[in-house]
Amino acid sequence: MKHKRTKLHHNMIWIGIGLSLLYWLLESLIAAVFFHKGPFIEQLLSPDPYEIWMHSLVVCIILFGVYIKFIFTKLKRTEAATNQIFNTAAHGMRVVDKDFNVLRINDTFSTMVGISKDESANKKCYEVFFSHLCHTPNCLLTRILDGEKSVECEIEKERNDGTRIPCIVTATPFRSSDGELIGIVEDFKDITKLKLAEAEIRKEKIFSENIVATVPDSLLVVDKDLRIKSANRTFYETFKTEPRKVIGTRITEILPDKDEKLCTGLTKLFGTKDMLENFELHCQSEKLGER
Repeated sequence: MKHKRTKLHHNMIWIGIGLSLLYWLLESLIAAVFFHKGPFIEQLLSPDPYEIWMHSLVVCIILFGVYIKFIFTKLKRTEAATNQIFNTAAHGMRVVDKDFNVLRINDTFSTMVGISKDESANKKCYEVFFSHLCHTPNCLLTRILDGEKSVECEIEKERNDGTRIPCIVTATPFRSSDGELIGIVEDFKDITKLKLAEAEIRKEKIFSENIVATVPDSLLVVDKDLRIKSANRTFYETFKTEPRKVIGTRITEILPDKDEKLCTGLTKLFGTKDMLENFELHCQSEKLGER
């Protein structure tokens, strides 16, 4: 890409030089043929001072025009590339000015919110994608205007049709070329699938805990250091203890001395099974009650 920009720059310079030489050549030819100011070669190589001044001025204008064209083309390509990145970003994005007006939205945001770019124009940000932070001191735009460099939070936004979308929102200052603060750029990451997965995990965890709680035998879950991570209700009832006295305690401190052989076996087991992180120890409650 850098090589292409350098090549384009050189090409524009040569075009400017070529146009300038062509102008000088034609001007000398016209002066010699139509105005009879002298031989063509003389007009080409040594025109009078006034002609030199006029030729030089026009050459400078041509070179300046070519340079401006080059800058304009470069800016246009940069803007096109920026627009493409903005519109094809995986996250929803929008630009909001200091008066809460929506200036731009990208394609992902349009799909997420269910509103077209034309529909979002000239609307306030809270009219397009509302949340409980709107109209409060915790509004992301307000915080940026108060001097914060970047704001990120997890929030639930509401579409115009009432659909709620959990998002991770990041807001950063949007400035003009001279550094003046115009507003903010907001980045919205839709975490609906993540929230659904978390809810499913919590549901499965509660289900598993309910099953474990009903097991008639005492049950412990220990880690590689033989510290108890969890225990079921039967265990607490059998040993007449409670979670705060058990969780994090080594199994050797809970079980009788004669069970240290079992703990030694567990240690060896953990040492030989790289993928094994937990070991469940089931003991019949009747036997534990005899100890």
